[in-house]
Amino acid sequence: MKKLLALSLIFLTAVPAFAEDLYSQLRLVDPVMQNVLNLTQEPPKKVTISYDSPFALYNIAFERFKNSNTKPAYDDFKNLFENAGANDYFYMKMAEEMANIGFFSLSELAMSKIKEKEIANIVVEDIKHYYFPAQQMRLKKELYLAELYSNIVYNEQSSEVINELNQADTSVDGADYAAYLQAFAFVKNNDFAKAYPYIEKAVSLNPENINYQALQVEILAETNQPKDALKVINKLKKQQIYSITFTNKINSLQEYVLYKLAKKESVKNYHLGYYYYWEKAYEKAIRTLLGIEKKNKDVNALLARIYYDSQDFDKAFGFASKAKTSPIANEVLGDYYCDKEDYTSAVKYYLKACGMDKKQLKYREKLAQAYLALGEAAKAKNLFESVIMASNNAYLSYYNLAKLDSAREIPYLRKSVAINMMFLDGWLALADSEMKKENLDSAGKYLKIVKSIDENNFKYYYYLGLLCNKEGRKSDAEQNFQKSLLLNPEFKPAKEALNI
Repeated sequence: MKKLLALSLIFLTAVPAFAEDLYSQLRLVDPVMQNVLNLTQEPPKKVTISYDSPFALYNIAFERFKNSNTKPAYDDFKNLFENAGANDYFYMKMAEEMANIGFFSLSELAMSKIKEKEIANIVVEDIKHYYFPAQQMRLKKELYLAELYSNIVYNEQSSEVINELNQADTSVDGADYAAYLQAFAFVKNNDFAKAYPYIEKAVSLNPENINYQALQVEILAETNQPKDALKVINKLKKQQIYSITFTNKINSLQEYVLYKLAKKESVKNYHLGYYYYWEKAYEKAIRTLLGIEKKNKDVNALLARIYYDSQDFDKAFGFASKAKTSPIANEVLGDYYCDKEDYTSAVKYYLKACGMDKKQLKYREKLAQAYLALGEAAKAKNLFESVIMASNNAYLSYYNLAKLDSAREIPYLRKSVAINMMFLDGWLALADSEMKKENLDSAGKYLKIVKSIDENNFKYYYYLGLLCNKEGRKSDAEQNFQKSLLLNPEFKPAKEALNI
């Protein structure tokens, strides 16, 4: 299973010139890599990593992992995590990424670096629940199994991994994860029947692991047992999962199984389109759904949702108007009028959506937001509170309740970003709250998280301008307000800040 040196050198010759400075910031443990890049052989020193460089350094180390340089990659990740400074978003992302590739001890290291424990608790529990093996593995076993994962996913060596695991002793620590990898390797070889007993073993050894159950669902669906796959899906949907990331993965799986179950071509394509939607493959989703010859209200409504999320608002409105008996179509129409600040019309459509589907809490959530925009705070608060009582991942309700309950503002905002770490408005609200308290360092920390997620967000530059004003940097503030308007010429707060 060892990689040839030639393969490593092929990768090295492909390293772009801009990467050399990034490499120089990272203590590399591979002597071949050090010699090729002409780095010194001095004893390793702790590195100082700027806020913006950790993700770039991560990408460099990850290339080594993909090439099965597992131990050097592990050491470089470890060095990076120990020296990346205060960056909670980076560590939350890395905790999931490391668990996903089988570096569970590094995932725990990243978790330990998250400073805000109210945010970390939800993320940590969901990651462990989703990925972690039944018991902690020795480092040697962890590295061995991580190399096998790399060879399955990145090096087209599924057959070699199967043979390797057939001969290996995996009876002690990591037995459930080894069985999962054996099943995964068979799946990659499209041999689902042989994968089945191994995934059953993995799930029986660790019945709480959601990742194992997700692969079990795929295998059941591919071995003509989609009804059994749906049973597993229904069990997964009842589990205590908080993070939006993992909830969406389960929604995606459900649509995949429904696609496999369907007999009629139009129904199959509907669920396939929905599957692509959850995977955020919007172009594939649209092509699949447009290919359905006779489009019913459900197809038109889903097209409206996808076009709207793709910011093609006119097409979204057109398809939603064809499907007004669908709750999704009414939700889209509500969104459309909200964006036009016609909240009275938005309320009308959200009420229709709520009446058509009482179980879908996001309709109630959006109705509450429209009420809030109309100044009907009491109605809004009651609706938001009813949503958080019924849902584990109502990040929008926590965010909006933070506006309505000053005593619990910070805990609610932290809960919102813990549930959805990509929720920019939540991080911006935390920054704004800290600025109002003159906690400028904390505000800057939250704004840097927003930049890590989306450095072209117009609101980011507006709030950065506010922070610069607080710090007495008037010229920098003005430049940031102008950048905000450049990205969104209609953004009123930035205009007001520039007296336009």
